[in-house]
Amino acid sequence: LINLKDILLIKINDNIKKSQELERETDITRKVVANILNILGDFEKNLAPFQPHIAKPKTKILRLSTRNDPIDIYPSKTTDATSNRIDGNSQAMGLSGNFY
Repeated sequence: LINLKDILLIKINDNIKKSQELERETDITRKVVANILNILGDFEKNLAPFQPHIAKPKTKILRLSTRNDPIDIYPSKTTDATSNRIDGNSQAMGLSGNFY
């Protein structure tokens, strides 16, 4: 039993030492990763003026006010999508009201 007790104490002490070493290595790794992330963040900020900005195309919605409910017209779905042409003359379209 005394031998078993000594063996267990040695193993426990070894595990404590290994745990402390792992904790130190983890702290060092954490600091290195934080430093790399800071460098990458600064690098990304410095690259911002050189990155292309791709603007999203705006969706045009024409609102037609009639005597009743308003009608939404999506030019890309109802007309020539490349030019978004709609006849602005409401009487030519057979409608009365204002375009806004």
